[in-house]
Parts: sequence; structure tokens; C-alpha cells
Amino acid sequence: MNSFVESVEQVRLNLKKKLDIFFYISLCLLGIALILLILFFCFVTDTTHQVGYLLLASLISIGLAAIIYGSTYYYFNNKYLKSFIGNLDLESLKYLYEDKFKYDRKTGVSFDLFAKSRIIATPDEFSSSKGLYVSYDNVNAISSDYNLNYIHDRVSKKREDKIDRVKVSYKGKFIRYEVKKDNVAFISLITKDFPKEILVDPRIGEKIDFEYRDFNDYFVVKSSSRNKARELLNPKVQLDLLNLIHGFKIDLAIVIIDNYIYVYLGEYDGYQNLNIYKTFDKSAFKSYFDEFYLIRLIAEALDLDSRSYQ
Repeated sequence: MNSFVESVEQVRLNLKKKLDIFFYISLCLLGIALILLILFFCFVTDTTHQVGYLLLASLISIGLAAIIYGSTYYYFNNKYLKSFIGNLDLESLKYLYEDKFKYDRKTGVSFDLFAKSRIIATPDEFSSSKGLYVSYDNVNAISSDYNLNYIHDRVSKKREDKIDRVKVSYKGKFIRYEVKKDNVAFISLITKDFPKEILVDPRIGEKIDFEYRDFNDYFVVKSSSRNKARELLNPKVQLDLLNLIHGFKIDLAIVIIDNYIYVYLGEYDGYQNLNIYKTFDKSAFKSYFDEFYLIRLIAEALDLDSRSYQ
């Protein structure tokens, strides 16, 4: 990964040099504004229109400096981010899957696809971003960030006769896997600390407890087929899922319907903001890399490459 880090850092330095040009232009405009302001205060007793012109020119210079630097900073910082993600995609996927993968970056998923698991309460506002489509071996996956907004009417804390509209937001990551075999069963397993405000209790099937007590302590499992649930969630899968939530410190909800597996990571945000003025920190690499790594780890934890799914 060292070559990747070096290439990203070189891109950052090249873009920063270009941004510095606009930074100095902005400084020059601010310098002009300062000179004009000094002249304005020196001739503050003058009654001619030239005083007003000085003040106006100084304000225009300050505004231009802010616009030039702000817009160019956004442009070059965004370009740095896109370059980073583009290089990271290939580097991460090659590292995880060697050359046996296909991928594409698209817009986020639709709400219809997101809600097909039937366990998510319909939000007042929905958005998704950073769509990632990955295929490797026998696994096809779609991954996307999501943002759910629920608007509630509540009695105002200041006045009892007033109703306030309160927006509550929930962010996380959504992954959907497609496998070949239709398991003809509905299975849901949800960690007990997953945000309950965004869930609809699955009424299909019965609650199932397993012999592994630690698994029962963390997951609530419901299924329309007790035998199918025990077959798919065997002791190895239970242990792998526990290791996953402990290792990443995440809460998740998983729903198996037909030949699709829907995964929701509650309040998970794997990305960090990159700043063109800061040297690339290797610790930031992990948070971006985890987006790909989680797709693989969840697939492996659920044993999606086994005969049960293929």
C-alpha cells in the first residue's frame, strides 16, 4: 500500500501548488482592500463621492477574494478527494480480490430497493450516496450510504400550547447481496442496540433462540422457518457475526428474503474528510478501505459462497 500512499500524496502536492496561486491572488485582493480602507478612514471627513467609492471598492475586493479562494479551494479539494477514491477503489479491490472482481461507482440506491427488506420504517425524507457495485467469485453486492430523516410533532418545551416540528436523522451504510439460490424463507437478525426508531418489527415468523448464549445476547432472530434459520445461522456463522460486530464496533440488521440479503449498518460512517492542506494520514486509509472490506467480511461471515446460497 506504500505506493498508493505515495501516489495520493503526490496528487495532493500538485493540486496544492495550483491552489496556492489562487490563495496569493486572494491575498493581493485583501491587501488592496486594506489599502482602500486606510484611505477611506484618512479621508473620512471628505464630503465628496470619492469616499464612498473607496469603501465600495474595498468591500468588492474583500468579496472577490472570498469568492476566488472559496470556490477554488472547493474545486481542488474535491478533485483531490475524487482522485483519492478512484485510486483507492482499484488498490483496495486488487488487494482483497486480486484480479477476480468487477466494480462500478454510481449514484446511491433508490428507496424502493433500500426498503425491500420490509423492516425499515418509512422516513419523511430519504437520501443515499456513494453507490458501489462489486462482483467477485459468486457474490454480487451493492453498497451505499443512507440518510433517513423522521419529522415529529412535539409539544414545545417553552410553551405548552405550541407544537414544534423536530427532525431526527439517522445515517448508516446499506449493502444488498444477490445469491443464486432462493432459500424460500424470511430470516431477520438484528443486534439489540440497532436504532429501534428506524425499524418496523418483522411480523413474519417466530423468534428463535440458539444454543450459543453470546449470540442470543446480541442478536434477535425471527424466521418463517426454524429449520432454515438454524441451517443458515450455524455455529460458525454465529461466531463470525459476533467477531464482526465486536471488531468493527457496529450494530447491524440483516434480512434474508428469497435470493437477496439486505444489510443495514446503523449509525456507521466509514469516511473521513480529506484536506488538501494536510499530509495524507495512513489512519484515514483504513476508514475508506473498510467500505470494501466490510462487503467481503459480511459475505464471509454469512458464508454466502457456500452451497446453501449457491
